[in-house]
Amino acid sequence: MAKCTIYNMDCKKAIDLLPDEGIDCVVTSPPYAANCHTWSHPNKLYDVHKDVYEMGDYNNMCVTLFKGLERKLKRTGVVCWNCSYNKSNNEGFLRAIFEIINNTGFTIAEVLAWKKPLAVTVDSPNRLTRICEQIYVLCRRDGYEDYFCNKPVSSVFKGRNKYGAVFNYIETKKNNDAKQDLNGATFPSELVSRLLDIYCPPNGVVFDPFMGTGTTGYAACARGSDSFGAEISAPQCEYAKSRIADMFNQCEIVSE
Repeated sequence: MAKCTIYNMDCKKAIDLLPDEGIDCVVTSPPYAANCHTWSHPNKLYDVHKDVYEMGDYNNMCVTLFKGLERKLKRTGVVCWNCSYNKSNNEGFLRAIFEIINNTGFTIAEVLAWKKPLAVTVDSPNRLTRICEQIYVLCRRDGYEDYFCNKPVSSVFKGRNKYGAVFNYIETKKNNDAKQDLNGATFPSELVSRLLDIYCPPNGVVFDPFMGTGTTGYAACARGSDSFGAEISAPQCEYAKSRIADMFNQCEIVSE
């Protein structure tokens, strides 16, 4: 039976507790620095995290995280990084990705589009109603040719495998599993499951450095994969534990 360990602490501290080169796949939706230009009236998405950064601090946070992942991710592993833009910070996530690939051993392997069933209405004369978000798949630069991807073999010709298509597009039936007061920026376990089906080997180990209410851990356990997660909010850790333990019974919280 799969098990899940939740670290109730900053992800940069939690990474030190993970096994070296022991993670096969990271699936996460990091904070977007959504309140960069709304200091006086920040949007309340999370119960603890305020999502208010100076841009340099946000970039440094992302780079530090990926430097930690260099030690913990297997050479064939990938990071599925669901990030986007908004009115108050339209370019921050791109700047952060540039800093990651410029200052760590990671590079971009793929960019996937995630189509939601529902979109938030945008009251603007020029901004489009966004029903898609991007998922950046990053791999080790020295593993670019052989990072794990579960593409089906369609035929064998002269001793060489021919592979079937796996499209860089995922459509889900829900925007999220269920919103609640602790976290207003969740994603669906169906999305995580689809990503793990592509990028996580059987019995692979999964990590979410911004675990929130436990969606990645839940989806990982459902497919039989052990998982780790980090989350600074104690109430969200308890929520995630109850959600996962109700079905799988092997979930623990480790606090500082």
